[in-house]
Amino acid sequence: MESIPQAVVRINPSDPTAFTQVLALPDMDVTALERTADPPPLTLYCRVRPQPVACPRCGACATAVHQYHRRLIRDHAWAGTPTYLRLTRRRLRCGAGARVFLEPCAAVAPWATITRRYAAYLVDCCRDTSLAAVARREAVGYKLVEGLYYAAATARYPGGPPAVPVTALGVDEIAARKGRGDFKLVVVNLVTGAVIEQLAARDKATVRAYFATGPPELRAQVQEVTADFWAAYHEVAAEFFPQARRTGDRFHVPKQVNEALNQTRIAERRGRPAAERAELGELRGAVLRNGADLNADDQAWVRDAGQVYPALGVAYDLKERLRRMYEAAASRQGAAVRLGWWVKKARASGLKAFEKLANFMERWWDTILNYFVERRTNGRVEGCNNKIKLIKRRAYGFTNDSHFRLRVLMECDGT
Repeated sequence: MESIPQAVVRINPSDPTAFTQVLALPDMDVTALERTADPPPLTLYCRVRPQPVACPRCGACATAVHQYHRRLIRDHAWAGTPTYLRLTRRRLRCGAGARVFLEPCAAVAPWATITRRYAAYLVDCCRDTSLAAVARREAVGYKLVEGLYYAAATARYPGGPPAVPVTALGVDEIAARKGRGDFKLVVVNLVTGAVIEQLAARDKATVRAYFATGPPELRAQVQEVTADFWAAYHEVAAEFFPQARRTGDRFHVPKQVNEALNQTRIAERRGRPAAERAELGELRGAVLRNGADLNADDQAWVRDAGQVYPALGVAYDLKERLRRMYEAAASRQGAAVRLGWWVKKARASGLKAFEKLANFMERWWDTILNYFVERRTNGRVEGCNNKIKLIKRRAYGFTNDSHFRLRVLMECDGT
């Protein structure tokens, strides 16, 4: 063991406070340094800088020292070396009530075994990794990291709608346990990409209860709410954000067109010879892809297949016309003209799947066309959902909904 009782003087004799300044804890003085071969490799002997202290109960100034309290405190690593503070604090006696209390120290919470800045560092380290991984790397207890992390998360996200204005909201659900019907509702700020809240369920009552707690003046600043075509989302948006545009997510419209096209392809296979059924099976990938993404051979194949299987050719043409409408329409008015023409063609096609889709388009007419005002999608929400799935896998699932929510809010804060 190497002991340096006069470490400060030896490091910089011209400035005895040099090591104290390096420590960067204004209410502490470094008195010595000790380095050992075994952990802890670096120990700084510190004391709280003496100053008048008021009794926490009566407020009288206490100066009488009852005894000295010494505690080993974990601090930030120095140059990759784990560092501990051997902190000395005074126990003072209040003259008015003869009570004994511990001298306060801003850098260390009462009875804590780590500094506040090291606690903040541990919380920051938990980003993009698991709590257990941080505990192993820092050689601290898992319960310590877990307690610090969720205490910080609870203080940062106490619950309820955000206290800052949000102009565009994205709403979507994610399965907490796949195949179990356990869905969580995710609310995202579409401007910053931050998850605002994760609700325990996606039913209408839960969504209403959440938005009802928000201040009316903040709700009035929401200009657009984007969601899929789950009716409950749009009904709640109309109730709490009547001034906002309710936009149907662009992704879900082409998705339904693709599903209608695939149903038509499957219907075409029925009753045909084995060779034609096999060809229609092979065509699935080509007809469901965007026409612009097909190479020349695939384009020719799909075009020829449309002549052999007329229903499939009509369905593919309708799918491609809708895709081009989404890409080419420059305004809501122009999109309304193109979509109206498309609905008529879908009804006249004689294809049951597309007739049903035309009814869907008319039912959600304004919601679909609102996309062409700002062309805002739920892409940021889908990105957050992918990150939430990664968080869930990294933790091997969550049995505590509160911890799951806090973990998501801390990780998906838009940074």
